[in-house]
Amino acid sequence: MKKILCIHGIGKKDATMEDWAPEWEHAISQYSKGVNEELKFEFLRFDDIFEKYEKRNGIRYVETIAKLIRDWIYVSVLEMLVD
Repeated sequence: MKKILCIHGIGKKDATMEDWAPEWEHAISQYSKGVNEELKFEFLRFDDIFEKYEKRNGIRYVETIAKLIRDWIYVSVLEMLVD
């Protein structure tokens, strides 16, 4: 099984995830037809992380996104080593 982590951009997209998530799944599935494994989609909800920083500058956003990406890479590497 291939795991697909979908991360939307900043801008309160969690509230409308039911609208755009199926389109993402469909598009990714269409372009992954050569993959002979089941695809498991996970959509990261993270708007709540940014709510407390709304009135602050963009540096906080960049720092938080960098932490999310760092943690995602760390977990991905661990999963590859375990499999």
